Amino acid sequence: MPRRRTGSAFQRGERWVARITLHRDPPTASGKLPTHETTITRDTPITPAYAREFARRLQERYDEGTWQPQRAVVPSEQETVLHWCLRWIEKRAHANRRHDLQSIGLWLPRTTLASLPVAAVTPRDAARFIAQLSEQKSERTGKPLAPRTVLNITQAVQASLKSAVFEGLLAQNPFLSLPAEHRPHARDADPTARARYRLTAAEARTLLTDPGSEPRWQMLWWIFLHTGCRLSEAIGLRWCDITEDKPLQRLTIASQISFATRERKPTKTKTARIIPVHAALAAKLAWWRTEGWLQEYAREPRDADLIVPAWRERGRARRATTDGRPLYGQTVYEALHRDLEGCGIAPHRVHDLRHTFVSLCADAGISADVAERWTHMPSGTSARRLYLAPSWERQCTEMARLRIVE
Repeated sequence: MPRRRTGSAFQRGERWVARITLHRDPPTASGKLPTHETTITRDTPITPAYAREFARRLQERYDEGTWQPQRAVVPSEQETVLHWCLRWIEKRAHANRRHDLQSIGLWLPRTTLASLPVAAVTPRDAARFIAQLSEQKSERTGKPLAPRTVLNITQAVQASLKSAVFEGLLAQNPFLSLPAEHRPHARDADPTARARYRLTAAEARTLLTDPGSEPRWQMLWWIFLHTGCRLSEAIGLRWCDITEDKPLQRLTIASQISFATRERKPTKTKTARIIPVHAALAAKLAWWRTEGWLQEYAREPRDADLIVPAWRERGRARRATTDGRPLYGQTVYEALHRDLEGCGIAPHRVHDLRHTFVSLCADAGISADVAERWTHMPSGTSARRLYLAPSWERQCTEMARLRIVE
């Protein structure tokens, strides 16, 4: 009886990687069995036990034939829904690519829809897929998946099959014909959960003034709570993105860092946002550039440098220095949890700081149309809202209303 393969997991830099053996594929030129590596992604910190379990389950699914590496190519007339979805996600560049890959790779193989040929999928198969998803249990809580989670997974599969229609593999998207009673709903398992997706004003003030927080992390929390930018945007901000103006400086957010490729790319909405730099934030940035940055990275910053870059340790003195690389999202997440715990505040996601900024703007009486400009630029379909932009003077006046740290 052949030895059972369980896969392996290891750390490469700050990433966790799972490696499985492709024993059903032909050996390489050296006679060894080929292997496949994939980066493990998760919204919460990855532990060694979780990484090993992820590798074991991935190897198990490969052995069962319900999963195969995305690089494999099969004839289109034999292509299954699972394989098409994975190939579709691989060639996409949208912001939710990582989450879609995680959702589809984990949950789609547990349903009968995964093994069906793309061309044979019917609305009844789509309804059965949603029903089977609703019966699945979360690995973290052991409870059935929340309706909103089922909706998110379904939307990813639906979008991939929409692309299959365009490619001629499918006559019609089966999810579009579903009756209302079979469609997933945007409801949380806990109706009160979203009320906790933000920090209170007192908690935000404590986080920004905590003496136990490292200067670089505290600078990052100041940026989040005074601009409402996304994580991928914050780790990509450079000194040249801040320009002088009156009565307040301008912060231009026109790009973000891709979590998949680590390269700079346009923002999620493909538009640039201009945000007035709050006076308190401007003072913090001035200190960080003239003193803090030099102490942290052992040299003076240049305009093209990131405001808060990653650092590496050099030599026996373990002096921190920068090589211009952006921070990893997982590193920021762990730092936030560490600082929140040190302040005696319940754990929160990094994205909750964006929610907090919007909430604090509302509490300060800032006009909703102005605050919306700072977080979400109007889409191209709403031309009326696109051209009815508040003046720069009014935006600066509204930003001055925000009072987090007196």
